[in-house]
Amino acid sequence: MFRGRRSAWLPGLAALMLALLPAGPAAAATPSPAAVPPPPGQSRSHYLTSVDPALLARTATLDVVDASAQGMASALVVLDAGSPAGTDGSVRLPDSHLHAEPGQVQEAAVAYGKAWRAAKGPPLVLVVGTTNYGSFAGGPHGAAWARMVESVALELPGVDVRGGLDAEQEYSTPLAARSWVEAYDASGTRPYVDFGSCTCPPAPSTPANGWTLEDVYAVAVGDGSAAVLPEIYSTKGGNARAWGRVVAWSRQQHPEQPVRIVGALTQAGACSGPPKRSCPGIDVTALPAWGQLTGALGLTTDPGPDLRYLTDISYLPQPPAKHRSTTIGAPLLTALVVLAGGLASTAALAYVRRGHGTRRRRRAARWRKR
Repeated sequence: MFRGRRSAWLPGLAALMLALLPAGPAAAATPSPAAVPPPPGQSRSHYLTSVDPALLARTATLDVVDASAQGMASALVVLDAGSPAGTDGSVRLPDSHLHAEPGQVQEAAVAYGKAWRAAKGPPLVLVVGTTNYGSFAGGPHGAAWARMVESVALELPGVDVRGGLDAEQEYSTPLAARSWVEAYDASGTRPYVDFGSCTCPPAPSTPANGWTLEDVYAVAVGDGSAAVLPEIYSTKGGNARAWGRVVAWSRQQHPEQPVRIVGALTQAGACSGPPKRSCPGIDVTALPAWGQLTGALGLTTDPGPDLRYLTDISYLPQPPAKHRSTTIGAPLLTALVVLAGGLASTAALAYVRRGHGTRRRRRAARWRKR
């Protein structure tokens, strides 16, 4: 995903070289549109730019209307709460400088799940996710996240609640990601979903931060209960081919427990907005993404029992202001203080967003030619 906190350290030259390489067997296996098994309908997933329970409840109600209109038999929804911000399981919310404690994320996820049930939506897999980005990614955060997800599940009987990890090689060392996974598995009973990306060989450069295919496999499988919902963002098919290579490799090296892919995650909604964000080359929409993934996995007629979900992630709408001053003729000093604070906040936010935009452009450069 392209949220502002991520950085892409792969050089642009690597992306260009990759684009010039032969597509390989995985790409050749991509079927014609007529042969692609039909997608299961597309649910909506969300970056948690807010943990306001009322906003999450309203969002779930709208999502159920959309899912029901498509006649979906079941749905998977990712609530991405951002990056680790403390060993206690706290996070920095996506594309923001705002921090949320595990209890706040729990309350938001529970509000979403209860509203989904109240609206009589289809059976739901609710993935409450974080990333392996930053210095707090590791075992203590994974353990705290498992306990939080366990608490969410206890409040949502009838909902398949799972943890989630947006695992990416550019975010951390493999040790940090594997430590998160091992601690998560050891600290709770709820499985997790790896909804990350894979910069996987063969490629003109080795994976970032010392990762190997064995590391990617370990994070994707965990204790055996994990599943993968890969980011399929590239319009050229690079994401799908990369995961196709991982699955093929795992079947050879770990035939007793290969990587299990359960669907595809796209980000067309996050790109189109509102507000509209620049992500050329990594804004593939649902049907092409489904075709890319089924082709890369060699599923030309039947997606099989595992490949069941298609979801698109976008940003939550901004919650309404809870307090708005309607006083006329307030003291000038108060007005000046408010104005100064507003200008400072605007400047800080502009600075953050400029950095985020730069990182999104770097990520697009990495994938758009693949």
